[in-house]
Amino acid sequence: MTSKGVSNCEPGQRFAVSVHDYAMTTGRRYLANAPAQEKNNNTAIIAVVIGVVVVLGAIGACYCYKQRKGTGRKLLRKRASNSNLQEVISSIAQGHGSVTVFTLRELEKATENFGEHLVLGLGGFGTVYKGTLRNGMVHVAIKMSNAISKTGKKQLLNEIAILSKTNHPNLVKLFGCCIETEVPILVYEYIPNGNLFEHLHRLRFGVNLNWKKRLQIATEAAEAIAYLHFAAQPPIYHRDVKSGNILLDNTFSVKVADFGISRLTNPEKTHVSTAVQGTPGYLDPEYFHSYHLTDKSDVYSFGVVLLELITSQKPLDYTRGDEHSLAAYALPIIREGNLDLIVDPQLKESMEEFQESIPTIQRVAQVAINCLADKRKDRPTMKTVAAALQDINKTYLNHNNGGGTEFDD
Repeated sequence: MTSKGVSNCEPGQRFAVSVHDYAMTTGRRYLANAPAQEKNNNTAIIAVVIGVVVVLGAIGACYCYKQRKGTGRKLLRKRASNSNLQEVISSIAQGHGSVTVFTLRELEKATENFGEHLVLGLGGFGTVYKGTLRNGMVHVAIKMSNAISKTGKKQLLNEIAILSKTNHPNLVKLFGCCIETEVPILVYEYIPNGNLFEHLHRLRFGVNLNWKKRLQIATEAAEAIAYLHFAAQPPIYHRDVKSGNILLDNTFSVKVADFGISRLTNPEKTHVSTAVQGTPGYLDPEYFHSYHLTDKSDVYSFGVVLLELITSQKPLDYTRGDEHSLAAYALPIIREGNLDLIVDPQLKESMEEFQESIPTIQRVAQVAINCLADKRKDRPTMKTVAAALQDINKTYLNHNNGGGTEFDD
């Protein structure tokens, strides 16, 4: 719903109310002044008139509501300006130019006119719909902004620029966009299994993440972020690394997503001076205080994700006693050698498997401690983190002969 839709609608609503009020007031005045013998007849007539006015007002309100619902679609159809088209084309040109441009009609068909039953998620950015292309053969996720704002538009253009220049199996793929609208509509590959946050915090039922799978997720996510820092040209700082942005496909392989506030960087500079953005509970405290964004800010956030994988506790929880931050709560316990006290009870359901997992859980906890160092200079790079997790994962798989669980591919 937009401000334009409200302004188009409200006069009709106010009109319905004012007519009703006028009829009631006029009726009272007439009854007060009418001769006694006429009052009974006139009361009946006025009651009918008032009833008709109320019904008309209700009809007007319903019409107004439908108009407001339609306003979003009318605004959606508003064609982009020439300058907007140039911005989108420029964003695509920054990448490899491998982004498909879809028509609005194609996306309307793919989402059954953006039907509410196909909504995958809602957020401040807008709405994500599930869609099908090529006669139902290809499933996609379609992100449409709720409102036309400079910030929202900038973030969408930023995603186009970044995702059109990246190529890694653990990064979500951008298939294309639609530039017929005021704000571009983005089309991504569809990732069916939700995100890591949902699984760790029991928002999805029916699947338990064992340690083998959690270790795989940690390793793949680290590899994806290391790719952004060291293989992408120029380097990319994700800026919002969190479990909610780690999507999982049908085999629970990782797809890191949401690059709306990511930054392309200059390799020759040590940091980017920028306003603090990110998610509470994951924010690098040094970035928060200095406004200096570096690759180590992503490293800190990833350390929080590792703690989530071990504990299944939320990064920020105001019911968790004195320490609401997971990092502040967990690190002293781990350093005191009491890691077992905060390990997710679900990982202990099979004590035999848990005993076999303890050595690698402890090693991952140590990686988390390193990532969460107060000073960025004391934190490892994501390349070092990825290498450490690859080694831990290899050790675990070798010790357990590849596992043998419900998650095996």
